[in-house]
Amino acid sequence: LNLGEPGTEKRVEITTGLQSRPSTSVLGSYVDGVTYHNDFEFSVEAPANVGEKVVVYGDSISVGANSSNPVEQGYIPLLRNVFGKNIMIEGWGFRSLHADANNDFNRALLVNRISNYNPDVFWLAIGTNDYGLNRWSATNFGNAYRSLVDDLHSVLPEMRIVCQTPIIRTSEGANGNGSTLGDYRDQIESICNEREWAEYVDGTAFLTAGQLADSVHPNNEGHNYYANRMAPILSQPSYTISGPSSGAENTESENFTLNIAGENSMFLGDQSITVSATNGTVSAVTPGGTIENNESSSVTITPANGDANFIFTVQPESTEDITLSFSNPQDWSNPEDFVYVIEAENIPDPDETDNDSDGVNDGDENAGPNGGDANYDGILDSEQDNVTTYINPVTGKYVTLEVDESCEILSVGTTDHSANETLDTDFSYPHGIMSFTLDCNTPGFTTSVRQLYHDIDFVQFEARKYNATAGTYATIGEAQIQHRTDLNFVQVQYSVTDGGELDMDGAADGMIVDPVGLAVSNRELADTGVDIRVAQLFAGGAIILAAVLCLHSRVYAKID
Repeated sequence: LNLGEPGTEKRVEITTGLQSRPSTSVLGSYVDGVTYHNDFEFSVEAPANVGEKVVVYGDSISVGANSSNPVEQGYIPLLRNVFGKNIMIEGWGFRSLHADANNDFNRALLVNRISNYNPDVFWLAIGTNDYGLNRWSATNFGNAYRSLVDDLHSVLPEMRIVCQTPIIRTSEGANGNGSTLGDYRDQIESICNEREWAEYVDGTAFLTAGQLADSVHPNNEGHNYYANRMAPILSQPSYTISGPSSGAENTESENFTLNIAGENSMFLGDQSITVSATNGTVSAVTPGGTIENNESSSVTITPANGDANFIFTVQPESTEDITLSFSNPQDWSNPEDFVYVIEAENIPDPDETDNDSDGVNDGDENAGPNGGDANYDGILDSEQDNVTTYINPVTGKYVTLEVDESCEILSVGTTDHSANETLDTDFSYPHGIMSFTLDCNTPGFTTSVRQLYHDIDFVQFEARKYNATAGTYATIGEAQIQHRTDLNFVQVQYSVTDGGELDMDGAADGMIVDPVGLAVSNRELADTGVDIRVAQLFAGGAIILAAVLCLHSRVYAKID
């Protein structure tokens, strides 16, 4: 090692290679000593508080045999490097429980060695060679295994003991002692389940035969799966749920997201989470993964390898709140039950809502001619922001405004001509003057305008524009006025350009303001023999007269 200039400090970490024990001696690489110059200082750091310490008691599989590079691709280094576990191997190739616990003396030596490590977790991954090398029968193996875990628990009662059965191998039939590999597994399972302080782990679920390099040892993929199986058991990672806290009855919820903690390949393509709902139906989405019983009350989701989350929704089946619960078979910590509150369906009052934002309540539009489709285009006026229908306050008759689909009606209304600051001395406006404001988005936009006056008598009308700023009136020469006797309305059609002559605000800003009314020439009225002043007085006094008549009728009803 080149330590560099005087005063330089360097830290050296030494990782040993694969170990084996083909006979009586353990073969491997060990550090026997360190030689350094007298002028240098040398110290061995005391281990810091590194958190939970794990010792794996195993064989050649545990030391990474048959991976391409055991010091990096064995499952123990993967647990260190990928999942950050503080883990060491107490193992070598050909190791068996028989080598350490075939009598009380040897077993005591092993217990003493393990106790000196003082681990937080002791993981037994032993038994493959007891079977494969025909060391002893499954019964004798079980007796020694039982004594070992009891001794360890007696010496280190706070230590967590995890008992993993051997992983699969291609041949598991009876050995020379008449025991199958399954018999050894049964011994481990029985012993572990009899002790509440021991944890049983099924090693056959760790990987498949296709992930073996030979008939016994995992390949690189197998070691990766091995590490991914052990990691959640060691740390019991949690996964979280996020999403809406409430929703309307009879309405599918917004998306819930289930997030998996620790995205280091925790999902291996065959690990699942079950989402269950009371009083509801779960619908999940996981691209590349699989879903069982989707759109039911209990759905099992198996995401694709490497996925970090998936989404799902719930559909209420009643007005009762939905409780979401979660479970998994991989030793992950499940989130607490989640209560999704069902809110009473809020059905808006159409008399108080304006869904198309045109300034007229939906109820008023829906009560208009032709069942609320007063412009006869096959769509309710209350559902179109470019069409509106309302009762003309001047006449008590319905009137409709329709503009280009690119424009949105922001406001509309009709006022009596007599309310204008400047009156039109040459024309009368028996149906008032309609004023509206449009948002056409595009400066300089030209929109068609269509006004429908329902259930009125037809006379010789003109479409007249009122300019409140200038106090002037002008006839719209291009306007086309038509009496639709088949539909019983008078129709006015013309065009307005944003910023043009008919746009009262005069600015090409995408907004159009346009007061226009159906006008009748006073000369036309004079030709009928009606005194114009009397007619105007009558129009102005119509509301008072109507009120008097209404009052009179109510009084008469009471007397009767």
